[in-house]
Amino acid sequence: MLITWFDAREAEKFGAELAKFYLEQSISTAAMKDNKKAVNKRKRTLDQVAEKLNEFKSREKLNIYKKGKLSKAFGSMLNEAALDSIQMDEVMRWLLVRL
Repeated sequence: MLITWFDAREAEKFGAELAKFYLEQSISTAAMKDNKKAVNKRKRTLDQVAEKLNEFKSREKLNIYKKGKLSKAFGSMLNEAALDSIQMDEVMRWLLVRL
């Protein structure tokens, strides 16, 4: 049982996939000229990310270690993509609240 507690491979993989999805959606939002449409698109993107996260949480039992690995993988992908630091902080807080 202790071995499975530390097996965070699925959580790390999911965190990276979730960040990739978020980044793909963010690129299309950044190209929008209309600020109101961009805000609505960003909200829809976060709603989709929340849905994916809830589905994963229903499949996988996330302990504190796995949550940490998931969020670290998510943050690393955002950092590698050179996301604006303000937006990155905001999204990371949003994710941590939902974990």
